[in-house]
Amino acid sequence: MAGDGSFRWYAEYSLPEAFGGGGTLTVRLDLTVEDQKRKFNRTELLSPIPSSDPDFKNLAPLRNDAESNNSALEAKLFNKRAHSVGHMSQRANLLGYALLVNSVTLYLSKRRGRVRGGPPPPDAVAA
Repeated sequence: MAGDGSFRWYAEYSLPEAFGGGGTLTVRLDLTVEDQKRKFNRTELLSPIPSSDPDFKNLAPLRNDAESNNSALEAKLFNKRAHSVGHMSQRANLLGYALLVNSVTLYLSKRRGRVRGGPPPPDAVAA
């Protein structure tokens, strides 16, 4: 934890002897000021969970969904600014947004007959 109460994420990698005599390499995972100056998107190019990790196969497919949701949320913000002040208010806004998206998804899925309890799909009725 930094002195101002913020956090930074680091990854530590074990290097094989063939690459510089072994040892470990520590890499910062979040965007730095230097990265911004040279337009290097570190967070997009580095994965904190390597593909050899047993959890990778379960987590990797979720990344595109998470990025898509973040992009959709940012598109709803006026001038990319939060609608409220303070982390508790922003958390409430985010929860409300998630409930809205999930409710609309559930409604549309039921309408298309993809969720139990919804009407049958239109082609099943026509047949």
